[in-house]
Amino acid sequence: MKKIFFCIFLSYSIFSENLNEALDLIKSENYGEAKQVLEKIIEKEKDFVYAYTNLGFVYYKLGEYDKSIEAYKKSYELNPSFESKHGLAWSYLEKLDFENAKKFSLEALEIYPGNYLANLAFIEANYRSKNYKDALTGFKNMEKFYGKNEVLSYKIAVCEKELGNEEKSNQVIEEIYNSEPKDKEIRYLLGLSPKVPSYKLNLDYGNFSFQKSDIIGSGFRKGAGFEIELNDSFKFSGNFHQSKSDNKTNQNGIENYFLNEYNLLQYSLYNFNPSLISNYYGLIGNRYNLYNIVKEKDFQINYFDLKTDFKFAFNQKLKLQYFSANGNNEFLKNANAFKLSYEYGLVYKFGIGLSSIYNPNHSGGQLDINFYFPFLKYFYSFSNISFQSLQKKETEYLLISALPVTTVKYNYKFNYQSTYFVQEIGFNSSYFYSGLGIKVGEALTPIVGDSWIYTPFRIQNGAYIFIGKNLFENLSMKLEYSKDSWIDSLDKKVYSDFTKFQLQMRF
Repeated sequence: MKKIFFCIFLSYSIFSENLNEALDLIKSENYGEAKQVLEKIIEKEKDFVYAYTNLGFVYYKLGEYDKSIEAYKKSYELNPSFESKHGLAWSYLEKLDFENAKKFSLEALEIYPGNYLANLAFIEANYRSKNYKDALTGFKNMEKFYGKNEVLSYKIAVCEKELGNEEKSNQVIEEIYNSEPKDKEIRYLLGLSPKVPSYKLNLDYGNFSFQKSDIIGSGFRKGAGFEIELNDSFKFSGNFHQSKSDNKTNQNGIENYFLNEYNLLQYSLYNFNPSLISNYYGLIGNRYNLYNIVKEKDFQINYFDLKTDFKFAFNQKLKLQYFSANGNNEFLKNANAFKLSYEYGLVYKFGIGLSSIYNPNHSGGQLDINFYFPFLKYFYSFSNISFQSLQKKETEYLLISALPVTTVKYNYKFNYQSTYFVQEIGFNSSYFYSGLGIKVGEALTPIVGDSWIYTPFRIQNGAYIFIGKNLFENLSMKLEYSKDSWIDSLDKKVYSDFTKFQLQMRF
């Protein structure tokens, strides 16, 4: 958010040529090489004040604040200049040593009373130490003296909010939002893209495995997505994923066939007469059913969603989303859902969503309520609770006669209610993010999260962890792992492991 520019020094000593090389590297933001050049200068000239001052700046930019303080102190001892005092103020500020930050910023202001950054360092010390009353006064005085800018305005908004002046805070934030803020970190804190229009492409690949399941064992999921943000008010996105799972009945088909619930019922009726048992299993129709099970293809699910986000006010957003899942067996055909949600807030967010769900085997609705709030400097909490009310369709076979085997199929429905809760704690900055979460409860439909990998199963408790890094300005990656428990179609407890890698590119 803050952009700190330090004065660059010229030297007429015998080392000026090497110093100028270091200054050129600093101008091109090549701080690693600049550090090496400056350290070599100091090895030969222990009292070269300009080398220490610029080395302090380089250490500061590299985040090595202890070394930055050490270099600036040496410069201060050799020549207590504005630059050395100013550098010490900001370096101590990053170390959260607010007293020294104030001390050296005041010393710098004695030399140049009107310097913007020296004034900002003093007020930032109050702001970061949560002395919001004095910080607010300071930021407002700076605004009067230097004029408005989005950095000062945002700090004023935060101070007003922390002091309980919610209405004033929202007024300032709305002004920033409507002014089309340019500062990347300000846009990031307001939940905006670094620039608009923007276009994103997402690619992901994951492996998963199930334990204690007679139906599927392991598989993979791959997908791609896009996002188009034409302005700060409208965004459109879509995702497509395909999951494939091993069909273990290829290996254990006979065992699964003979021991399924329906055939066990038949066995209980035939077990008094071995010839009847052989007649039953010798029927052409039953042999054909067994053949189909053994030869059944691996399970496959194609899943996609489309979503639009519309901001109709600076702190309010509407989202409309459509989900569809389709697979290659009777349990996975034509699952659809529509979701309409509303979100309020910029820094602290509240959301509510209502979904309509349809599947040949169940239909109903889902209500989602979520809260997002940041704490400390880069940390946040996200909570979501989902309530489902569904009508499930079940099929039951009733034996009418033994020879020939005659059954009647009954379809009946029953109501299903469930609650599903997700709690996530994360770290989020413009360079690096991570988080971990837990999932508690039970849910049936594939719209509670993107770790859903098999539609017929009912997801239960679970946990996940992820880590992401912005590799370059327009490229980031994310690695996620989740472990969940499920109830499968035979009411058996199943556990899954899911590892996913995602790559995101911005254009």
